[in-house]
Amino acid sequence: MKKLIVPIIIGLVMFGAAFGGAFYFFQSDKAKQEAAIKSVTETVLAALQKQGKTVVYTGRLVAVAAPAAVAAPAPAANEADKAPEPAGHSAAATPAAHEPEAHAAAPAPVEEKGEGAHAAPAPVLGGAIAIVPATVRYELDFKALRKQDVVWDEEAHVLKVTVPALSIAEPEIDVANIRQIGGAAPEDAVRRGALGPLLEQARDDAALGQARETARGMVERAFAMPLLVEGLKKAKVIVRFADEPADEDEEEGGGSGHH
Repeated sequence: MKKLIVPIIIGLVMFGAAFGGAFYFFQSDKAKQEAAIKSVTETVLAALQKQGKTVVYTGRLVAVAAPAAVAAPAPAANEADKAPEPAGHSAAATPAAHEPEAHAAAPAPVEEKGEGAHAAPAPVLGGAIAIVPATVRYELDFKALRKQDVVWDEEAHVLKVTVPALSIAEPEIDVANIRQIGGAAPEDAVRRGALGPLLEQARDDAALGQARETARGMVERAFAMPLLVEGLKKAKVIVRFADEPADEDEEEGGGSGHH
């Protein structure tokens, strides 16, 4: 019996030493991994914040719109014509009542004046259509990224990054390639008439989705490459925009991700 006890004790000691060594190396490896993740996230976050507001996607749009009407100063001219009529004298108002035809015909000569004809927008813009090409830029404000927006999920082995919603800059209209059909409207009227349709196109799900995917891939690579260099080959990066549903990335795989 004594002969059996000694080998058993030796076996237990060896098992304990092996288990303790494995546990030590596991803890040591885990600590190194946590340190590497912390170093990568802090370094990349600081680098992105320095970029501030950055253009992450540029799209080309074409709007077909009616030029906006230009406000006409015609009413002011009519009031000037009527100004000589004294409002405070009842004697002056009495003859006017007996001669309605003369006063009704008075505005007619104003329409023949060159100024009155140019002030009215209808002859210039009536029926005109403009084909307006433009460039639209989608921007991401990296300066708004915070430390709490970058979270490491140890269980899933996933780095989750939440970035601000994309902002759309005012479309840059390609004036040289504007085409007008049915009239020749002023450039300012064409710009104002096309701005609304261009922004509507820029906010369309297809255009905005393409801009998001481009920006998402950019941010994913910014974090994924340093993680790979640190030996975290199984790490995955998921980027979600603040105006997207919280579970969208998990359901769709978070864009391209990084495995």
